[in-house]
Amino acid sequence: MITTTQMYWITRADAIRHGLVGIMIPIILLFVLASVGKIVTLIEQTVSGDESPLARTMTRLWVGFSAALILVIGAEMFTPTTKELAAIIVVPKIANSTLVTEKIPQELSELYTLAKQYMIESLKEKKKEAEK
Repeated sequence: MITTTQMYWITRADAIRHGLVGIMIPIILLFVLASVGKIVTLIEQTVSGDESPLARTMTRLWVGFSAALILVIGAEMFTPTTKELAAIIVVPKIANSTLVTEKIPQELSELYTLAKQYMIESLKEKKKEAEK
């Protein structure tokens, strides 16, 4: 049985992923700017021979944006979509159900046949693409 909490998270999964992408885009832009600043300060440091306060600040910014980018990308990768989350919750319950009737095995065999046909067709397409 799906609880209201599970249903809530199923409905929010896509919004969370979209929010993470919305956060990731500005972080990528700031990371690129910090990288350019870091390169400029490294060139300046090479020419002048000493590390300026600006160079230390650019290093801190670059490290901070790198860490933020890694965290957001990781969170976005491991946050399932609504469909994935629904499958994560529902499929094990169906597979582990002890109330198996005659209709379910028949439908499962039909799904198995469809899945097998799909795999055969996709393998044929991949062979054709590989031969080109």
